[in-house]
Amino acid sequence: MNHPYANYRSLFPVIASKIHLASCSQGAISKTVSESIEEYMNSLLTVGVNWNQSIQEVEKAKYSFAKLIGAEPNEITVLGSVSDIFSTIASSLSFEKGKNTIVTTDMDFPTVGHVWLAQEKFGAILRFIPSRQGVIPLEYYERYVASGTLITSISHIFKQDIKAISEIVHRKGSLLLVDAYQSAGQVPIDVKKVDIDILAAGTRKYMLGIPGMAFLYMKSELVEKWKPRVTGWFGQSNHTKFDVHQLTEAPGARRFETGTPSFISAYAATAAIRLLLEIGVENIFSYLHSLAQFALDYGQEKGLQVAGPLSADQRGVMIAFYVKNAGEKYYGFCQKRRHLNRSPFLQYSG
Repeated sequence: MNHPYANYRSLFPVIASKIHLASCSQGAISKTVSESIEEYMNSLLTVGVNWNQSIQEVEKAKYSFAKLIGAEPNEITVLGSVSDIFSTIASSLSFEKGKNTIVTTDMDFPTVGHVWLAQEKFGAILRFIPSRQGVIPLEYYERYVASGTLITSISHIFKQDIKAISEIVHRKGSLLLVDAYQSAGQVPIDVKKVDIDILAAGTRKYMLGIPGMAFLYMKSELVEKWKPRVTGWFGQSNHTKFDVHQLTEAPGARRFETGTPSFISAYAATAAIRLLLEIGVENIFSYLHSLAQFALDYGQEKGLQVAGPLSADQRGVMIAFYVKNAGEKYYGFCQKRRHLNRSPFLQYSG
């Protein structure tokens, strides 16, 4: 029986000999992405300075990501990582008394908590919404988000009802920031349909790119009100003017840019997103959903304890099982891999 995506699978050399289980850290690289990286390198070798071509590739990456999430290109900008994005957003906020609460969850990536905790010295009050058996009940948002909440920061990957959460937080006067790093590329996203104010995502994981490029979306009716304190020459209205005495924020989301972006990552991002759009994220989601449910059911059948919800409807495709002394075992695994001069990331022979 042929695999339903056999033609696309053939583009990923690693899965010919391994079962790639590391997409939550580094997605498998396709031949098309590899060729785009080679294109960048060859242009350096043959042209020397490929500035104009590389700038165009960055713009292509922005346009492609905008299409992926249902946004307008001027609502997208690029930074080096999602950590950079969160820090940039946080430093742009003013924590005025009476409107200085940040709400996030205990299920978010540590960077998120670290960035928000760092704002307490500037007057922010941080509240963590607790999870319950691997999920965050919708009613918790009603309880924790209040009129004094400035921004509510959540993760998309736990299959939360973003539309319902958006309605709650907006009714209470809060902005909604969504971390889509683990969902972009494998879960359909429409920022307009669910009314997301700010969204962050990176290319390294399920978007099938490489490190060095992350995308920030901010809705157009919001962005012009922001005055970034983290900035640089790329964030200016005319970055080639070289006027050291003037600070003039660029229109749209570009005002959040700082310095020269990772050009090689832009080449990879454009090729990777083009592939995702060709396949269709809806098709990817449908296929991965069935695989995730199979893994959950099979794991339980074999007596494994699932971490988080037992239904794929309530989670992404990352499936985790509880293992006794997992930390110690992983440390030993990493040490063994380092001794053999191999990467510790989870790529097991098939």
